[in-house]
Amino acid sequence: MKRSVFFTDTPRTAIGNVDGNQYFASLRNGVDMPIAKFGVFTPFVALEMQSVESPGFTETGADSVNLAVSGNTENSMRSLLGAQWRKDVDWLARGWNLKGQLAWAHQYGTQTQSIDARFEGAADSAFTVHGSGPARDRAQVGLAARVELGRQIHAFLRYDGEFGGGGHTHAGSAGVDYRW
Repeated sequence: MKRSVFFTDTPRTAIGNVDGNQYFASLRNGVDMPIAKFGVFTPFVALEMQSVESPGFTETGADSVNLAVSGNTENSMRSLLGAQWRKDVDWLARGWNLKGQLAWAHQYGTQTQSIDARFEGAADSAFTVHGSGPARDRAQVGLAARVELGRQIHAFLRYDGEFGGGGHTHAGSAGVDYRW
């Protein structure tokens, strides 16, 4: 990570390097309810836990304005309540698997995140930056399609989104898989 510093007449570049760890666990349960021609409807409940570890680090290259950042561990837990739909169809002489999901995600615990830092060249320069965390309640949406290209090969396309608290996240994936 690079940070340009224009503090005096001499511009400087502070360089920091940090690696962290992230741990994630999820527990999910649902009940499949086949509905004739419409596919399978699955109401579900889930619990997700996440821990992110960021070790402390000190920048180099900017002398007294290098930042020394304290290590931090943030934990979060959220529950999901929702429903999933899936259906296998034949279309264009191919077997298709279609899926949709809609869920309410509720975040527990503290919503803000903070980082403590100080300038290397000033002993009494400690400060804390508070950032916003995730919204307490969010809507989670998922859509996916998978097509059979051969007996053991498939192509897929997937979209996942979360919306709430004035923010949104989007993720997508596409690919080909081969099953032995």
